[in-house]
Amino acid sequence: MTPILKRLFGISTHTAAGSDDRGRRHLLVGDYPSAVADCTEALHLEPHCAGAYLHRGIAHVELGEAERALEDFDAAARLDVNDARVYLHRGRAHDELGNISRAIADYTVAIELDSALAEARLLRGIDHEECGEYDLAVVDLTEAIRLYPHDVDAFRCRALANRKLGHVAAAEADDRRADELSSHDHAAA
Repeated sequence: MTPILKRLFGISTHTAAGSDDRGRRHLLVGDYPSAVADCTEALHLEPHCAGAYLHRGIAHVELGEAERALEDFDAAARLDVNDARVYLHRGRAHDELGNISRAIADYTVAIELDSALAEARLLRGIDHEECGEYDLAVVDLTEAIRLYPHDVDAFRCRALANRKLGHVAAAEADDRRADELSSHDHAAA
């Protein structure tokens, strides 16, 4: 963006908001080290920028630095207790560390704050499945599918949980739907 457009849109690269926005954009293209650097700059300029903690935490998860991510998500949660994304991504960090019960707790808070957050339902369903809580897994995965009916992973995971529950016909139906979605994705690519 040119300096004139930056002034027109009120975007300054020397503000916390400008640095956080650059960090968020780096996240979107997978440049996680740059996201960390820009979000750290934002936090030096404005230590109470919840978005910068959130975005830097996401980058840390993607870089395999789940412990550092938890620190950022905890800070973001202290600053903005109502942002469902903080709990969703903190749950992901807990999953990376093998803290499944803490991940489930965070996904639950994320869902309470934003019931349309399909990713939280999917991840909580997967964790319930890993804990052997197949009935709960099916409930969450069914809701994830309702919210996002093209999620191949949700169908595959629900098929596994249904098999564990002895619901063979439902598992086979989920496998068929996942195969259809998967072949459609490959044909579109």
